[in-house]
Amino acid sequence: MSSLPCRVRSGVTCYAADEATANPDITGWGPRVSHRGGLGVRDDCPNARSPKRLGFKAQKMGRFWRMIIIRPDPGPGEVLINLCVHFRWSMSLKRRSHDGSCEFGPKWKALVVPAAADQVGGHEGVGTVVKLRPGAETTSIKVGDRVVVQWIASACSRGGTFQQFTLGPANDVTPTPDGLDSASAAPLLCARVTVYSALLKSQTKPGDWVVVSDAGGGLGHLAVQIGARVLGLRIIGIDHASKVDLFKELGTKNFVDITQFPRDDEGAAITAYVKSLTDGLGASGVIVCTAADVAYSQAVPFLRFNVTNQYRINGSSVGNQQEAIEVLGFAARGLVKAHYQIENMENLTKVSEDMRDGKVQGRVMLNLS
Repeated sequence: MSSLPCRVRSGVTCYAADEATANPDITGWGPRVSHRGGLGVRDDCPNARSPKRLGFKAQKMGRFWRMIIIRPDPGPGEVLINLCVHFRWSMSLKRRSHDGSCEFGPKWKALVVPAAADQVGGHEGVGTVVKLRPGAETTSIKVGDRVVVQWIASACSRGGTFQQFTLGPANDVTPTPDGLDSASAAPLLCARVTVYSALLKSQTKPGDWVVVSDAGGGLGHLAVQIGARVLGLRIIGIDHASKVDLFKELGTKNFVDITQFPRDDEGAAITAYVKSLTDGLGASGVIVCTAADVAYSQAVPFLRFNVTNQYRINGSSVGNQQEAIEVLGFAARGLVKAHYQIENMENLTKVSEDMRDGKVQGRVMLNLS
């Protein structure tokens, strides 16, 4: 018997369950395996709950595993997507492992629903719809459409995009405009929608000053572009000196090198400098695009005086479908562009370690084609 047509350079090859027994490449069974990898067996595959067991072949790739797994079948209202590129995000590093610790981060023992040890990682990608199930035909999505898979699915309790085929709800995947290549589209519905939504929530107006912390990072460099080119804001970017060249490429000039200011003065010097750029008044909004505690403690002092010292603090981790469509339109028109590098899945471990060590500028795309 032949395998299903899913040639993957990343090493994730799909077999029908009844073919696995006849295929000499299958070296193990499970619906689950006990490893700490970022790739694994799809828990949401219908066959995982059937008497037939999943076939898989595991191969160590640094800190991750690559596996042969079954191609999932869409349920009601879902579409099956053949992915060609996946966006690697730092949150993918923060999945829970067996002992409650993150793969590369601090311990997260308070997760409401811990991720399965063998859950497929990855949360965002671009691909082509290859199959619809009943209920999906009521949307505008059809077979052959190129779509972006959005990053929240069943509260992160389902397998993700570190595989060639993945599932998505038909009413929550977003068509990709013609003329926008897949690698450029892949990071948009997480990073760009997140910062676009945050900027809208700030209620700032064209001409207002807005500070962006971590301005050369994956989120920050997109916030800079959307703020300046789409919303007409005056942007002040704060980041490490190593990001200054990227910041200049974005066409804005007010860059603040955080390494030039003391860290033991409670932010007094950098606050004074930021306010000097705004004629001594302060910014109308601050977009914090980093998890560093110091960025949050500095945010309020950067704001302008408003007599009563009443401020709004909004959390923003995602936008809505309309904002997603608008963001893809901005990119298709050339108003914003993600700075990225493309890596093969074989380099997943190195990419993750570079992200952990802060060596990545912009975004990293993983090639699944």
